Parts: sequence; structure tokens; C-alpha cells
Amino acid sequence: MPRFKIGDTVSVEGRRAKVIWLRENASEIEAIDEYIVEFEDRNRQFAVSSELQPKPTQAIRDRQ
Repeated sequence: MPRFKIGDTVSVEGRRAKVIWLRENASEIEAIDEYIVEFEDRNRQFAVSSELQPKPTQAIRDRQ
């Protein structure tokens, strides 16, 4: 199962991007998923799973 899905927002090299294409490659010795991501300025970049990070989320504070 791929780590990210199409439409997921991720961070690549500190920039925010959206996954627009993916290919799962589970047949290799070490499974590597391949992605194409699109940045907010419409530039696209190829990336492998090890280069992507989940979009940072803001912590929600508990109410007292």
C-alpha cells in the first residue's frame, strides 16, 4: 500500500506540494513508491517515498 494517496498534501524539501501521480513498486527488495507532486506555483517534481514528509500539522491544545 502506498504511503501517500493522490490528493494528499506533503512537504518536499520544505515546500508544500500535492500528490498528483503515484506508482507503487512492491516487487523490489526494498519497496519504493514513486510520486509526482505539484507545488502551489504549478511546478511539478518527481520524488520517491523517502523524499516526502507528511504535511506538518498544528498541534491542538487541550481545553482545561
